[in-house]
Amino acid sequence: MIIANVKCASKEFAVPRCTLGRRVTKKNKNIHGSNKGLGRFRATFDESLDCEQVDHLKLLKSRLFGLTYTEVRQLAYQLAEKNGIECGLSRQKWLDGTGL
Repeated sequence: MIIANVKCASKEFAVPRCTLGRRVTKKNKNIHGSNKGLGRFRATFDESLDCEQVDHLKLLKSRLFGLTYTEVRQLAYQLAEKNGIECGLSRQKWLDGTGL
């Protein structure tokens, strides 16, 4: 019964059937309810640390510090180290952006 309903809903709303099936059976590991996700990626920082980092970068920009992408990644890595957050990448891969 559920499979037929998922199939009809898939066609009606143009959403892949497998995606709807995961949501119906609650087998979606990272996303619950109506939360949006980043696909297979998970956010490294929580919302408060992310806002703190954005505010700091805006402050640096207002003081005319031109930061490159590498320098922004270095600051993000330092923030993760300072707060003891495991990022899942080695330091070099994090800074190079090769493991992202």
